[in-house]
Amino acid sequence: MMALKLIDALKSSMNSCVIVLMGRGTLSPQLDDLNVPVRYLELAPGCIPGLNAIRKLVCFVREFRPQVIQGWMYHGNLAACFAKILFYPQPTLIWNIRQTLYLLDNEKGLTELIIKIGARVSWIPSRIIYNSTLSATQHETLGYAKNKRIVIPNGFDLDAFRPDPVQRTKLRTQLGIPPNVQLVGHVARFHPMKGHTTMLCAARMVVNRLEDVCFVFTGFKMSTDNSEVVQLIEALDLVDHVILLGERQDVPVIMNCFDLFVLSSEWGEGFPNVVGEAMATGVPCVVTDVGDSGYVVGDYGRVVSPADSEALATGILEMLALKSDERAQLTTNCRERIASLFSLSRISSAYQDLYNKTTSA
Repeated sequence: MMALKLIDALKSSMNSCVIVLMGRGTLSPQLDDLNVPVRYLELAPGCIPGLNAIRKLVCFVREFRPQVIQGWMYHGNLAACFAKILFYPQPTLIWNIRQTLYLLDNEKGLTELIIKIGARVSWIPSRIIYNSTLSATQHETLGYAKNKRIVIPNGFDLDAFRPDPVQRTKLRTQLGIPPNVQLVGHVARFHPMKGHTTMLCAARMVVNRLEDVCFVFTGFKMSTDNSEVVQLIEALDLVDHVILLGERQDVPVIMNCFDLFVLSSEWGEGFPNVVGEAMATGVPCVVTDVGDSGYVVGDYGRVVSPADSEALATGILEMLALKSDERAQLTTNCRERIASLFSLSRISSAYQDLYNKTTSA
């Protein structure tokens, strides 16, 4: 998502072409809307690229003849290395690492291998962009080149993510939520790192104390088709207090209906977009202390230990207990923090400055 936002923000000042390692996916329609050239390598998931894929990659790069190649995440960074090495004249290469790295064992086998290879060849790029300081430190401990580090956090579109009382009322009505019920939101794909079990166990503890509360989950596989999630909800007797929306593209609208946002991730986060998006919308957050989540929230939310349902429940209860005037002030403070530190215009300018410096050096 940050890559999409960056391409859109910079399209008036530079021309971009996107090379996607796999085929069309969930974000392809949004990529189409940017009106930039897109090429798909059509790699199969979990497969090591063969010579044909490398030839296609080089052909795509030759077609566009870039001054800068920006890798995006581990697999993209490695592919970008091949693109630089096999193309002449060699463009400037910049990597981008988007997650923290607590345990390599948490990664899939091929991803773990690529991470290790990345450490060995991290001298090749001119710079390595991390979206969190913790991520940079963790990767450098693994062997990534320390002299390549630059930290640029995620940026947020304050026009797209903003308080909207009309949308709030409309969506809550569609969901059948009475005015007295407080909504706690959670936006994440179904994956062990996202801590859904911890979150649902915390929800049970909250419901034991508060009846007028409902938990809304949205994200890939967070729907009634996911039997694992449904069975856990039923086992915790949360059927009347949980709404599963599945994967949605209208996240700015959904954020508006929440009274509180929760990030329950247990590892892997670098600089979570969803926390900044919630705060830009004026929604206070309870987050687990992974990546730079605590730094994003600052003094305007609660930060708790990961994989601790009781601590998460306590944080949620404290935030839901705030008085109306306290909540109103917190709404203002949350949005102001994102505007002052993480606006999309500020962050896109940092990328533009980096590109200009590396190509003129």
